[in-house]
Amino acid sequence: SLPDSLFDAALRTGLRLNANVQVVRGWSAHGSVGRQHEQGHREGTWSWSSGLTGNRILSDRVSLTMQATGFTGRLARGFSPFAQLRKTFRSGHSLGMAGGAYLYTPKSPGGRRTNKWARVEGTGQLSRRFYLSAQYERDWGTDVKGDRMLAEMGIHL
Repeated sequence: SLPDSLFDAALRTGLRLNANVQVVRGWSAHGSVGRQHEQGHREGTWSWSSGLTGNRILSDRVSLTMQATGFTGRLARGFSPFAQLRKTFRSGHSLGMAGGAYLYTPKSPGGRRTNKWARVEGTGQLSRRFYLSAQYERDWGTDVKGDRMLAEMGIHL
C-alpha cells in the first residue's frame, strides 16, 4: 500500500545511526535516526525511530513492544505508532497481536491521511527446522480498507 511504501522507503534506505540499550532487567530501548539523499534534489528525507521492548510482561515468555517512527521529506511527512503483545511457548510456538497507524501529510494538496491496522498472528514449529506462520490483518482509513491474510511455511537454516 502507499502508506507502507512511504515509511519503508524513508526508514530502510540511506545512512542510519542506530542505538540499543538495556534499560533495566527485561526492558530494552532502541533508537535510530537516518538521512536519505535523493539524487537531483537538494533536500533529502530525515527519518527516526524509537521504541521500548519489555520481556516477561504479565508472565514468563510474554513480550510487549511499543514503537514510534517518523519521517520528513520532499514529498511528505509522517508518523507511525505501533504496539505488539506476543506470547512464546516452550515448544517454540507463538501467538501475537499488534496494532498501529500510518499518519502522513503529503506536501501537495490533499490534507492529512490516516490509516490504521490491527493484526493477529501465530507461528507453529512443525519440527526443529520447519515452521508454519499465519497472520490476519484488518486495515481501515483514508487510503487502505480491507483484510490481508498471509501464510507461509519456512525452514530455519
